[in-house]
Amino acid sequence: MDLALDHSLERTVALKEYLPSSLATRAGTMQAQPRSRRLRETFELGPTSFVNEARLLASFDHQALLRVHRFPEANSTAYVAMPF
Repeated sequence: MDLALDHSLERTVALKEYLPSSLATRAGTMQAQPRSRRLRETFELGPTSFVNEARLLASFDHQALLRVHRFPEANSTAYVAMPF
């Protein structure tokens, strides 16, 4: 998890990214890419599941669960912004 500035919310957020090191790596750019052709399909299914989980968490309002501000997709991966 990293800290980031959410410009539209004008606040610091904790940012979680879907980038499992066993499946993917960062290219010379910001793009995530699978480690091999064999892992491509598995890696490409991940962001959808990651966003679905974030969407589900965002639908709850309970003190025992992390709040989710937003869950953007970019750079061939997905992110979840949560309170810091």
